[in-house]
Amino acid sequence: MFGGIVICMKVSIDRERCTNVGLCAELDPTVFILDREDGLVRFRAIGASACVTCGHVDEIDAESLTIDVPVGHEDTVTEAARECPSDAILIHE
Repeated sequence: MFGGIVICMKVSIDRERCTNVGLCAELDPTVFILDREDGLVRFRAIGASACVTCGHVDEIDAESLTIDVPVGHEDTVTEAARECPSDAILIHE
């Protein structure tokens, strides 16, 4: 948060590094889910996410590897990245 305005924040996942611990999905189950087939992290298909500063819209589906963090999820997504034991979640600001 900067002066009451949410700055563009992107998050990406590296499925090759994921070790399916599942902490990310526990911390923010709205954004992260473990794939039923391979047990690796992916983004939950949550429709569209729009950056409130630049207006860019991301269509989020199960195949997305980088998304704009949905408004209100910045703290939990940041915590998921920080706590991921395999560093499979990366924050881009």
